[in-house]
Amino acid sequence: MKPPITLSLLLTASLCTVRAQEPAVRAVWVEQLSGEPDAHAGGNQFALMARELPAAARIVRPGPGNFTRPLLSADGNTIYYTDRHAAPSPEAGTAYAPEMFAVPFTGGEPRKLGTGMAVTVWKSPEGREYIYALTSLQSSRRPGLTGELLVRFHPETPDEREIMWSESALGADNFQLSRDGTRAAGLFPWPQAGLADMAARQFSVTGQGSFPSLVPDNSYALALLDGDRRRLRFFVPGVEPGWELQPAQMLPQQAGEINHPRWSNDSLHLAFSGPPASGTAPDIYLARFRPDLRAIEKITPLSSSPSPDFYPDVWVAGGAERATSLIQAPVIAPPPVAAAWPVSQDALHFAWENLAASPANGALTLHGFATPGRLGAVNTSAGWATAPAEPIAKLAAAAAASGAFTMEALISERRTQPPCSVRILSLQNAAGGDAFALYRVDGYLVARILTGGGDKPALTERFTLTPLAIEDDRPFSLILTLHAGRLHCYLDGQLMKEFPLDQAGLGPWQDLRFTAGDPQPYGTPWTGQVERIALYSRALAAAEVTDAWRGTEALLTKRQRPTRCKIKARLLEMPAVPGQAAFAPAPYGLHASSWAIEQVFTGYIKPKTITILQWAWLDGKPAPLPTLKPGQTIELPVESLDDHPELRQIKTSNALTSGENPVYLDTTPPGRHPEPFPQ
Repeated sequence: MKPPITLSLLLTASLCTVRAQEPAVRAVWVEQLSGEPDAHAGGNQFALMARELPAAARIVRPGPGNFTRPLLSADGNTIYYTDRHAAPSPEAGTAYAPEMFAVPFTGGEPRKLGTGMAVTVWKSPEGREYIYALTSLQSSRRPGLTGELLVRFHPETPDEREIMWSESALGADNFQLSRDGTRAAGLFPWPQAGLADMAARQFSVTGQGSFPSLVPDNSYALALLDGDRRRLRFFVPGVEPGWELQPAQMLPQQAGEINHPRWSNDSLHLAFSGPPASGTAPDIYLARFRPDLRAIEKITPLSSSPSPDFYPDVWVAGGAERATSLIQAPVIAPPPVAAAWPVSQDALHFAWENLAASPANGALTLHGFATPGRLGAVNTSAGWATAPAEPIAKLAAAAAASGAFTMEALISERRTQPPCSVRILSLQNAAGGDAFALYRVDGYLVARILTGGGDKPALTERFTLTPLAIEDDRPFSLILTLHAGRLHCYLDGQLMKEFPLDQAGLGPWQDLRFTAGDPQPYGTPWTGQVERIALYSRALAAAEVTDAWRGTEALLTKRQRPTRCKIKARLLEMPAVPGQAAFAPAPYGLHASSWAIEQVFTGYIKPKTITILQWAWLDGKPAPLPTLKPGQTIELPVESLDDHPELRQIKTSNALTSGENPVYLDTTPPGRHPEPFPQ
């Protein structure tokens, strides 16, 4: 007998039994090498790291590269990561040309997966693995990346892509799916965090924050990092009002912030970066939750490098089978029915919702190269629109008598580069002077107001309302109220600022006209559209402003966003534009031409030949089309006609002989087409 050997065998078996009870854990993240303040920066100073507990962390891709958001496959054996290829852009801050790769977890040569930024990995109930990726990433001065289009593909066939979301731009920082794939948490875009119904193509805003992380079961619960980066707020939208936890309180440096939270493949484990156990650089941690997610049971450090670590993703063995104790696949209560627009008829003198709606107090007449905009709005990028004289005359008289006024509008804008000074909405007298006007002046919204009355001389007062970075056609609701010598500015239902006027009274408001857009803009042309315009001779109360925003928010939540594409195309055929009789009785019409796509810069278009519609008749007169001949090429922004159902009712001249092709709309404002490329 050899007792020492027997004892050794027993101890070894015991240790193996204990170790088997702990699930295997694999983690990936990016590590800053030098020179960058955080992982949002545009530089190329990162390495791709990996670790399998209890082994030490190791380098998978040494860099330096602009690596971001590494993801582990459903079986934990493959790392999918993105190199953003960021480059400074003097016009828009930072430009990106992201490219995706796959590399074995154990290391090896990476395999290219094509352009785009990988944001999540999902395994279908049938057992097929998909990579979800954002494409058409936008250049931006903001820290977070935003993509126009969400696609998915199988890792083995990365060129076969399926569009999954195009209703709104999406933030690239965090996007995660439920186990059944029907719900997704994300930024739609930043800072609007919420839960999307992927089948209905709708999302509901949960709150404003960052890194929304969806629990990977079917509870549809999500965690949202609050603005102070210390609290994780938990929600089950439509079911549970929420609770919050502070993971940093369980760390050695409890006063620090946390960042980059992301749920692992296991419903009870969430990874994040946070205050380090030693030094000053953020480390990576793994939190294990109680089954009801109301408490954290344990936090395990995964990295301890003196260099900052970012964007962790974690795989836990057996995690795909575990679920929280929360209700699975809950029936989510529908949101409350929003009040009809406009919110009140009291002292309402003019209300115009869109071209498709019946005018309550008159219609808008388009002038210059103003065009019917998306979903019935009026696009005043290259023209203007005027309201009927009678309701505006009554408004002016009533406002002069009451000394109060409200202007409400829903405004969308594409990027406008300074210098720019343009009226967006204005009440003007016969001489063209402003009584109440909203301007876009470079990066600011500015109001000009004519005050006075009685023994007070007329005085034009100017107020800088707010610096507003409007990007990417994101509609914003603006309400300006004037009462008792004070101006209130509301943005998306929230009071932004209150201004005291130098003098009260609106006595000089006589014989006014209302215009959307500006016949004489200055500087860089403004690009935008307006809808839901309401004018009152009283100030809306704060509760009415809130009700008005709820209605507008409900409208925007259901609104699908078009997929924008920028292409280089060669003209194949452009028939002559017919006369006005072809478009009568409407004062505007579209014209069809045929184009061959030579290059797609942003977005995704599979066909090589398309039909493009362009505005050819506006304000009862011919509108300028691009000046080029067949065979010449030009750069064009286009959107699918499927994203513009409002255009199906507009008369279109189509004399093409080239047969049927997919139809797109040229969104270039008339008269602003670039010159063709040299041949």
